[in-house]
Amino acid sequence: MSSIYKGKCLCGTTTYVSTGAPINPHLCSCTMCQRSSGAPTVAWLAFNLKDFSWGSDSELGLYRSSETTQRCFCKRCGSFMGALNDGCTSISITIASLENPNLVIPGPHHSYEESAPSWWKTTLLRDISHKAPSPTQKISVRPSVHEDIQAMVRLSKEKRLSYEKVQPTFWRYAGPKAEVAQTTWFETLLTRDDIIMLTATDENHTIVGFIIGQLTKAPDVYDPLGLTLLVDDFCVAHEHDWDSIGGKFLQTIKDLAREKGATQAVIVCGAHDIPKRNVLHSNGFNVTSEWFVKNF
Repeated sequence: MSSIYKGKCLCGTTTYVSTGAPINPHLCSCTMCQRSSGAPTVAWLAFNLKDFSWGSDSELGLYRSSETTQRCFCKRCGSFMGALNDGCTSISITIASLENPNLVIPGPHHSYEESAPSWWKTTLLRDISHKAPSPTQKISVRPSVHEDIQAMVRLSKEKRLSYEKVQPTFWRYAGPKAEVAQTTWFETLLTRDDIIMLTATDENHTIVGFIIGQLTKAPDVYDPLGLTLLVDDFCVAHEHDWDSIGGKFLQTIKDLAREKGATQAVIVCGAHDIPKRNVLHSNGFNVTSEWFVKNF
């Protein structure tokens, strides 16, 4: 695969080039992407800003589509080309604007798939979004880096929105400020020695999950003979990924935590989240405590 990626708008006035590899190629069917592009689904990738530049003669326009995001377009022909999140170190670019879109294949992650028109989901997208992962697909688990945060926040948001449908008060979405706060929080966690953050990517460099664990001391009334690994943020792109990717996460973070003196792990899981509960049970975890919630 070439290390230089070039793209342009419809009229050719606005161009870009990246000397770095694409990050997290995926599909998105959110209403924002649909209305800005006029398409039912947009294929995205990201480039590190340090590797990316717009052409010197480009007529680039920016439209603030939300509190945290600006959409990039050509002022001359109107082509929708990308999106830029405030404070992010990467820029999202439409795969279709590449000079050779065949260089990048979207991974299995499909943001807001439920917002795609039914006729689209049941025809053209079934071979991409609903295909089970290949048993030979190579999944890599590595320490998280700053460039992963945008995709991690997106995965986390989708999990919260699905949880909100089960318990609308406890998991009520706080709006766009939630992504801003979580981005800042994840950036802080990356600097802490008591945190283990791992990211999973597939063969196409798509981020397909993440896990965050905190090494903490137990309350003084207990003595587990070491530190406790507390895991709250733990996501995979699709439910069918829990057995493969989820299990790989659990083994990797366990080994790293034991090296740092942990003797047990505590993992938070929604009572309704059966695929996640199943992988926890299959990896030797047991339900030790539960939270009971009632709305007033």
